[in-house]
Amino acid sequence: MSLDISTLFFVLSAVAIAASAFVWFLFFNNRGTPGVSSVAASSTFLAIGFTLIALRPVLPGTLSFVVGNACVCLGYVLAFHGLRSFTGRPTYNRLLSIGVLLYCTEFSYFYYIDYDFKARLFSYLVAYGSIMLLGLMSTIVDYRKTKMRSYLAASLFQGFLAFSFLTTAAVSIPSMVVKDIFTATALNASVLFEQIIFVIGWTISFILMVNERLYAEKAAAEKELGRYALSLEASNRELEEFSFAVSHDLQEPLRNIASYAQLLQRRYQGHLDADADEFIGFMVEGVHRMKAMIQDFLEFSRLGGNKDPFCAVDLNQTVETALTNIFGETGPREIDILMTPLPTVRGIPSQLISLFQNLISNAVKYQPPGQRPILSITATHDDLHWTVRLSDNGIGIAPEHCDRIFEMFRRLHTHEIYQGTGIGLAICRRIIERHRGRIWAEANPSSGSTFAFTLPDQQP
Repeated sequence: MSLDISTLFFVLSAVAIAASAFVWFLFFNNRGTPGVSSVAASSTFLAIGFTLIALRPVLPGTLSFVVGNACVCLGYVLAFHGLRSFTGRPTYNRLLSIGVLLYCTEFSYFYYIDYDFKARLFSYLVAYGSIMLLGLMSTIVDYRKTKMRSYLAASLFQGFLAFSFLTTAAVSIPSMVVKDIFTATALNASVLFEQIIFVIGWTISFILMVNERLYAEKAAAEKELGRYALSLEASNRELEEFSFAVSHDLQEPLRNIASYAQLLQRRYQGHLDADADEFIGFMVEGVHRMKAMIQDFLEFSRLGGNKDPFCAVDLNQTVETALTNIFGETGPREIDILMTPLPTVRGIPSQLISLFQNLISNAVKYQPPGQRPILSITATHDDLHWTVRLSDNGIGIAPEHCDRIFEMFRRLHTHEIYQGTGIGLAICRRIIERHRGRIWAEANPSSGSTFAFTLPDQQP
């Protein structure tokens, strides 16, 4: 029974084209993986080379045989280059380039100058068998390190191909030891079968190797992320406890300093010179400012450890409670509130009261001299969230400061102009983050400022 070599060439060409499509799909989904681009280029050169050889009846010999075999050789070399890159080993670019040049020179010599089918085939098989052996060494070393089963499968596959290529090369040259038991047709057929096995087996092996490595890297990243999350949680808990303890413990000596400073002020104000009275005043004022900062910092540190559950919160009542906390039950309210009906949301009541209290206090504080504050509070619904806006008629905020003002201790004005600790808006941001929303400021430096934030709807 005669073998149809032309049919086998077209089968090999079709297999190479299909394999190229699979490897390029792998590349577009894993561009960051080392070696994938080289293997994708390798599959393309193999497909081009085998197609040129399959079309030898209609193409010039230079194009079908010389260029085609040069593409096949480059495909094998790029496959080895991609494997070395994938396993993180030196790629020997210069050595590989010299090898490709020598092979193409030798192949051209036996084709054009001293035509010898078996010598050309022998060099062909020895070159590819050597590449398989080098690839086998790389995958075995990496398997011993990673213990990934896909590496073992690739090693077994490359070992089989190396043995097959070199055995076919050995029996292709007559000698006294090894007889030439193959005809030219049988040799061609055996080589084509080996090439088909290579294209299919190498493509499957490399895809399995990439997928197994990605799975291992993902598992390792998730494990590391879990350890990092636990470490970060413990660190945050310790930091919150430390902040709470420090701010709490600082209040006792501060109370003593405040008491004695006020005692000095009551007993000796007017009895010493003007400088002494001024110094005592500075000391009392500084103590009060420090006390306010510690209290605000203590409130900020408590927010992180707050484990109160979310519940339905009526924002209308929340605003009323915040106003009462600022101005008292019966005292005059130094602000005009224009408020549309606000929704009921899911949140922590005490934190939302603190949120409105800080924002309303800022609307009262940051006003031009002699102007009565006017604050507009509105709410709009968007999907599963409510967006609440507070717009005042105060001094406004410059656009470049809209993000900075939410940082801890960030103040845009000196204490002499507008009093404050610089923690209020940081507290607001932390409260909103605790409610899985966001808060921002809208610049309007000439006619007041607007603060907006999102809150979850009442529905779970």
